Amino acid sequence: MLPAVVEVERLTSLHPAPGHADGLQIARVHTRRGWVVLASDATHYYENYLLKKPFPIVADVAAMLDGFTLLPRLASSPGLVIPGHDPLVRTIFAKVAGSESGPSVHRLDTGPAIDPKTVLPYF
Repeated sequence: MLPAVVEVERLTSLHPAPGHADGLQIARVHTRRGWVVLASDATHYYENYLLKKPFPIVADVAAMLDGFTLLPRLASSPGLVIPGHDPLVRTIFAKVAGSESGPSVHRLDTGPAIDPKTVLPYF
């Protein structure tokens, strides 16, 4: 477990995010749209952190709930928190041109392509 925030590179940092598992970290990356938070398993789905509903398999529920308040504070806007497993990320963020026939690749650095509220009424 990281004892504190670690700056990996200028404009990129790792932050401890206990809760789901010991040693879990989230990444904060500065893009042209501002700070993006790659939440990993700190929030599996948008619903988890937006509605404060912990994932069912958790090492420390209180720590996970604390992490839910950290995520939006680290991002420039709530739409720039990227859950680790939510398929809605592929709906909200634009697909990279030319990736239609291969793996699904989406642009996170440009911000949401649609208003997240259109697919997440609780956003």
